[in-house]
Amino acid sequence: MAKMIIRICGRDPNAPETLYHLGSPLAEGGQAVVYPGRGPGPDGPKVTVRVWRGPAAGDPRPPEVQYESWNKGAVILRTLSTVPGICRSIDDFIGHVWDAGGRPDGEPVPVQVLEWIEGQSLAQRMDTALEARPGDELDGTGILRTLAGVLRELSRRGPIIHQDIEPNNVLVTEDGRAVLIDFTSARNQGALSRTVGKLNFASPELLGALARQNGIPWDVPDADTSVASDVFGFGTVALCLISRVSPRTGWVANLDGVSMPAEVRAHLMTGVLAPLSERTPVHGLETWIDDLVRILHDTGCETPGVRWDLTTAAVPSPPAPPLSRTAPFDPFLDEADPHFRTIADLEIAAVARPRTAALPAAPQTRAVLTLAGYPVPAPPQEKPAVVPVPRPRPAPAPSIRDLPDPEPPGTRDLPSATRDLPPAGVEPDQPLSRRQRYLLGIECVQIPAVAAAAAWAVWIVATGRIAEGGGYGPIFLIGLFAAAAELVCWMFGLRVAERSPGLLESIAFHRALHTPAGFVFAFGVLGFAFVF
Repeated sequence: MAKMIIRICGRDPNAPETLYHLGSPLAEGGQAVVYPGRGPGPDGPKVTVRVWRGPAAGDPRPPEVQYESWNKGAVILRTLSTVPGICRSIDDFIGHVWDAGGRPDGEPVPVQVLEWIEGQSLAQRMDTALEARPGDELDGTGILRTLAGVLRELSRRGPIIHQDIEPNNVLVTEDGRAVLIDFTSARNQGALSRTVGKLNFASPELLGALARQNGIPWDVPDADTSVASDVFGFGTVALCLISRVSPRTGWVANLDGVSMPAEVRAHLMTGVLAPLSERTPVHGLETWIDDLVRILHDTGCETPGVRWDLTTAAVPSPPAPPLSRTAPFDPFLDEADPHFRTIADLEIAAVARPRTAALPAAPQTRAVLTLAGYPVPAPPQEKPAVVPVPRPRPAPAPSIRDLPDPEPPGTRDLPSATRDLPPAGVEPDQPLSRRQRYLLGIECVQIPAVAAAAAWAVWIVATGRIAEGGGYGPIFLIGLFAAAAELVCWMFGLRVAERSPGLLESIAFHRALHTPAGFVFAFGVLGFAFVF
């Protein structure tokens, strides 16, 4: 960081020990200016400070929406403080920013303080990869394992979608570690409001939405942003390490002009860069990396400046939070094992399949019957025997009904992250039918209706009108009115949910739909008894 202090920021200008001292800007983005700094206090550790610069010029969203978007990204990053392999948040606040030697003026602005990462982006390192000396090569295996670990953690914390994984957002430290940065666009999957991505690295299923956002009429099938979109971003990093290119330049694909062994190309195009329905899931990335390293070694594929170690260990993950039966369902993480839907911690065990190793075949002999005039048949080709190499057996999966219900700390405070259990008799890992969704919160009708019916029964017995027909007709009409209110509210709720799909996952939303019918029946019955 430059020694000269040019700006100062903090919550309270009158508390010098809480202020951050900023150097010359490192970069300027759409919403923020990024500074190197120290703090809190002039002798504090080195930090990276992002200062809100106002609405982005090319962003059509209103300023208040962009401001809210900044806050959502800050909240997401704050909850990921225990995830290894990312640039962590140290502090975020609304405060003044002023020139050194001056006094604070103007309105307070959002400020985000991040840990200082000494290094370069992967894209910058790859530009100089050809000049790397022996021993200074990038550890391709380690970089991919680190990113796979980050994606695994994000997928079980929401899931959270980064939306912008690409070589420019992966920093490589001086000791060769990979760090994923720029969580500005990170969102819980239930709170995505717009498609985000760079054309050179965006997942194919997002290109149509990106084109329309940029005013380009491109009528192609597309899909919502999901964990699979981040897997494609992971694939762009792998492609950069192997060939130093991006999947496309603007709208033009680059892969056809890239020279690489056919086996390597096939492994990329049928795995992490495959179409959406065939793309490798998050829980399969570790196996995909193992296969990639083996193929690179077997084919002798040259990747100047990048080495691929067969024994590089993955970055260890922090202790997992308590398992929860309320984690939102993600169909993309549900391809290999049913435990993925409810027990994210078993994802590594689910893909730990026995490998096979070829052993020398024992010599075999057999009698051959020869007939005059016929050639002696050639001996059959001997196939090498394969035996499984034993691996540690995964621990038995605990029964989901025996697990506690506590929410993982800090992972359910995100926007639209609340999830509720389905009604009794419905497994939490299955998508709900319309009938099952209707039953959510039905107690808000049942309880008032039963109470009112019981009160009416007591009244009609106490008043001696049990044998009179006049006491039954109004109750029947009140029931019809309540049923009509239930139907109207439910149809209205479905219309609202079409615009905000996340509401269907909230028990409060379903209870709100059922409550009017309960009130209509209860107050109708009580009113009838009071008047007559």
